[in-house]
Amino acid sequence: MTMRIFSSAQACGFGPISKLTAISPLFEGATIDFTGRDVALDFARRHLHRFTNINEGDTQRYEDVAAAWPRLTSWSA
Repeated sequence: MTMRIFSSAQACGFGPISKLTAISPLFEGATIDFTGRDVALDFARRHLHRFTNINEGDTQRYEDVAAAWPRLTSWSA
């Protein structure tokens, strides 16, 4: 079974997103979706090879998380 990871990083410089990007190879074979904004989104887009899907959004907004939800629920457990 493939591990599914829905990720985000706070947009406060490159600190949080750079850590997330650095550890992503540890989840070899996993599907990693990223939703973020501002500098975190820019950094994730520069490292496309680390994420399965990259979406612009704010995880504090229901609408932005719901936009990614169809991809998250389409997998079988």
